[in-house]
Amino acid sequence: RNFMQRGDVVLGISCSGISANVINAISYGNENGATTIGFTGFDGGSLGKMANVSIIVPINDMRKVEDVHTIMLHMISQLFYEKLGADLVN
Repeated sequence: RNFMQRGDVVLGISCSGISANVINAISYGNENGATTIGFTGFDGGSLGKMANVSIIVPINDMRKVEDVHTIMLHMISQLFYEKLGADLVN
């Protein structure tokens, strides 16, 4: 709440899709002009339904969902690195 501004991206990560703190953050983002993205697993839970963009790993194993989320975050980090250049990431 202290830092988010209209137009920001709010990323929520919850394997179950029902973590209250993540749901609250996505809800706040939705209500205040952010683009919201949810990474979740299982059936997506509440997070999968409420984020503007939902990436649901349809696996019923928490450890495997976490592994896929980690891979996705590494891929996103690599894109930032390539787009922004090594000087800004280091």
